[in-house]
Amino acid sequence: VRKLLELGLDVIVVDDGSTDRSANLAQATGAFVVKQPQNFGYEQALGAGFNEALKRGFGRVLTFDGDGQFDPLDVQAFLDCQDNSGAELVIGVRDFRNRKVELLLSIFGRYRFGVKDPLCGLKLYLTSSSAPFLPFDTLRLVGMQLAFTMIQHGCHFQQCPVRVNKRE
Repeated sequence: VRKLLELGLDVIVVDDGSTDRSANLAQATGAFVVKQPQNFGYEQALGAGFNEALKRGFGRVLTFDGDGQFDPLDVQAFLDCQDNSGAELVIGVRDFRNRKVELLLSIFGRYRFGVKDPLCGLKLYLTSSSAPFLPFDTLRLVGMQLAFTMIQHGCHFQQCPVRVNKRE
């Protein structure tokens, strides 16, 4: 959170029913925290964060998993990619997949939508282009539904390489 704030970004953290102090720590660091009373799952957490960003009038939303997998320094490349290309959606392409199922879904994503890494949790959405296709993910597709729907409707997208830390 601190590193993202240092980039000059507004940060929304979704506390999906956690029982530790992570929400308090994020808030103390300067993030806005959306608290959910229980664990509703990845898709609803993404949707809650996205809805809060829309409420706040953000022009774009970047999803960034909080598990330490991504390097906050890659965020600037996403912003630059969107700025330089005019893409309505920027999708990360990880240099490493943590699970074999991610490789299988990558084959599907590449074949069906031209997306190399549809499960990558680092994505950048223009809110003006994505808002018409909300809610975020009603099919429990692990964060892929909105991106796929936007692409099916002709939204311009780019893919941006990202470094990944292996999960421990």
